[in-house]
Amino acid sequence: ADARTLDGLDPHGAIIDELHAHRTRELWDVIISAMGARREPMLTAITTAGFNQHGICYEQRTLLVDILEERVVNGKRIINDSVGGVIYTLDEGDDWTDERNWPKAHPNLGVSVRLAYLREQCALAQQVIAQQVNFLTKMLNIWCQQDDRWLDIAQVWDPCNPPFDIAELEGRVCYGGLDLSTETDLTAFVLVFEPIPEDPHVYVVPFFFVPADNIEHRAQIDRVAYPKWVGEGFIEATPGNVVDYERVRAVIKECSERFEIKEVGYDPWNASHLVTQLTSDGIAMVKLGQHLGNLSAPTKRLEGLLLSKVLRHNGHPVLRWNAENVTLLRDSNGNYRPHKGKSRERIDGIAALLNALNRYMGATTEEPEGVNAAYAKGGIRTT
Repeated sequence: ADARTLDGLDPHGAIIDELHAHRTRELWDVIISAMGARREPMLTAITTAGFNQHGICYEQRTLLVDILEERVVNGKRIINDSVGGVIYTLDEGDDWTDERNWPKAHPNLGVSVRLAYLREQCALAQQVIAQQVNFLTKMLNIWCQQDDRWLDIAQVWDPCNPPFDIAELEGRVCYGGLDLSTETDLTAFVLVFEPIPEDPHVYVVPFFFVPADNIEHRAQIDRVAYPKWVGEGFIEATPGNVVDYERVRAVIKECSERFEIKEVGYDPWNASHLVTQLTSDGIAMVKLGQHLGNLSAPTKRLEGLLLSKVLRHNGHPVLRWNAENVTLLRDSNGNYRPHKGKSRERIDGIAALLNALNRYMGATTEEPEGVNAAYAKGGIRTT
């Protein structure tokens, strides 16, 4: 991981795995330089495709293609007998959803990679946009520009909107998520109810708050109907020009008396005073840094619940709007989470929902019934 510690190597052979994940060319250059004293050194790189088309991996891929195809660059044919390799991938113009093309990327298809598994992953990639980059790069070895979109709302989110009566959830075990945002913006508190033997669904109940004095201004900035949503009861407008955290506290306390809230996960930004008060109210508060370690698994779990239609969100329009706005932050290992800074508009409800799912996943020991098997196999466990 740290090329600076490798000076003094004298390798005869070296293997670099997953070259696409290298952020710089430093390790590659160190090993190449260290082989200078060897008569027949060999450096082998093994990798899938990625989405950094300015790094060492794509550079080496381009060189290999130039050599294999004997391309002419600046009037000279590229010939280099010291470099060789093979690339298994689809051809330009191939339909990546057509499984007849998959053997091009998987010469061992049906042996070390199951066809049924690829079919599952392809189906996910067509429904959850966030899965497409992973499927194309890891499964089909296609280099991509990073796509930060998340869900096909019409296909994935909307089918989970059958109505339910919140009163029927009274006394049920649930987990909370809190996202305070700024005092002048949207604040969200979301409850996630775990399934019971006679009802396998996971219910989501959100509460949103905005300051009443600037609601028209917020509606113009965010280009959404805050006043309409307030009138319909989907958002609560608190008096003044900032969100009244005492009212947020009161709503959470009311929920704790109405439902059995085990824990509330919260974004620590700007939350210390309210958290101290809620803790004194007897509510178990859990600080969650908003990073991949805490949010990647809940993001993927939410996808699984949506795809399997286990989730029920009651068609809440503000939460749906938040879901539409989500842009993702990814790493090279296939982890991702919502990115507030890059998302198109407000995503506070989704942020609170993922905080709640984090606590739900940390407290349960079994997969909710009906969750998509592909996600279960992908390591998204509730431990």
